[in-house]
Amino acid sequence: MEESLGRTEDVVLSFQKELIYEIVTNQFSDQYIKRQRRLNTIKSPFIKAREILQEILGENIEKIETEEYIDMTPVEVEKKKSRKILTHLSYEESIKYLLGANKHGLKQMNTKKDN
Repeated sequence: MEESLGRTEDVVLSFQKELIYEIVTNQFSDQYIKRQRRLNTIKSPFIKAREILQEILGENIEKIETEEYIDMTPVEVEKKKSRKILTHLSYEESIKYLLGANKHGLKQMNTKKDN
């Protein structure tokens, strides 16, 4: 029975760490996407002005893509760092990591834990 409880404890701990990982990375992804959309919104008036100028001048320099593109590679890098860090933490440290990530942000917590 004791052996069975030990195995169950490991499974529960890994499940809880996985939940912490999902919460932290989803929050970071959402924040990153919102920030990138704000930046794209700031850039969009300049792109439209450039298109209008090209039409007025009659120059066909290049067609400007207006579709939204967000590069998610920084998010994937932080997710990998988080996965690596969380695998080496105890349950209490994982909870502290979650609280710190909520307070200071995932990127800052990853750099703090890497050092």
